[in-house]
Amino acid sequence: MAAEAIDTSHWISSEHVSSCMQPGCETEFSTTHTPNHCYRCGLVYCLSHVARKRTMRDRSTAFKAARTARARERVVETNKLLRRLEKLALGPQAAADSSLAVSRLSASPSRAGPSSSPGTSSGGGGSFFSRLKAKALGNREFEASVVRWKPEKAATQCGACEAPFSLLSRKIHCRLCGNVFCSSCTQNRVPFGILRATHKRIEVPDGEVRTCSSCFQLATARYRRARLEIKIEDASAVPSPLAYMRYYHAMAAERKLINNIVPEYESVTAALDKYVVPSASAEAQQARREFRERQEARAVHLQKMLTKHFHKLEALGKRVAALDTDSPLTAKVQRNIYLASVVFTQELFAQRKALAELSRKR
Repeated sequence: MAAEAIDTSHWISSEHVSSCMQPGCETEFSTTHTPNHCYRCGLVYCLSHVARKRTMRDRSTAFKAARTARARERVVETNKLLRRLEKLALGPQAAADSSLAVSRLSASPSRAGPSSSPGTSSGGGGSFFSRLKAKALGNREFEASVVRWKPEKAATQCGACEAPFSLLSRKIHCRLCGNVFCSSCTQNRVPFGILRATHKRIEVPDGEVRTCSSCFQLATARYRRARLEIKIEDASAVPSPLAYMRYYHAMAAERKLINNIVPEYESVTAALDKYVVPSASAEAQQARREFRERQEARAVHLQKMLTKHFHKLEALGKRVAALDTDSPLTAKVQRNIYLASVVFTQELFAQRKALAELSRKR
């Protein structure tokens, strides 16, 4: 695969830079200390400050588009599986009321009737087993009417593990997608009770259906998410060490993001001072203006990111302080966590404000 060309149109000219643009670095460029461009921002640094490597081709937009499309497909598939599960849970009568095609199901009692009547008249045990068999056949036909089952004769291997079927291996249909699998790949069972979490107004009986792993993951995803939301709400309502620790870890993540953005912001603002164009040519002045526009736009973007993370950190700190607890020690810990976030925010916000004022003076 051919290497992609590197875009150098945003690089500033190293001829107009005499020292490293990293804040605090006073390395003067010479024959032994050559200038090196950062491939991302186009600024000039000494060799020690361009040692880090990162991916240059930003494909976040393409990845987000693919992820959004995939998420929409999963929503459609999940809705389809839950509708099928609802039909299976409510049974043949509800399916008939909703104009479901159950012609094969309605034909099964007529076939089972004559076979069961002789057993009933003779008083033997055949009547009981024939009724069980008719019920099993009726359930199977009803399940096959909800979703089109793949013919068993057309299935030569498992739809998941691709193991070939033999005389000793049993072919099992997934009740939600209708594909044929082996017994090992259909160990998952989806209970009808998950509909109570996703369908608030529906009353479903107890029971379950046998499904493949893929349908099991899709059908139970919303149930697992609903249970997780309930746990989070319960944890917020009844504080515990895990409750404020969860907020503490979230605050630590926000502080880490802020600490990663601040050095870049300082570097961008400091580069505006270090890029001096001694020549008065129109080309040099144009390069200077383009460089300043790029750097100022980057500085504004970083300021917005810092403000957003500052607000998130402040909101998390207030949540920790607002948690109710009966333990004085826990209350003290929560208060200290909140005060630490306040001090961190005030120090960095004051530093950012000073840098912004300095940038405006330039």
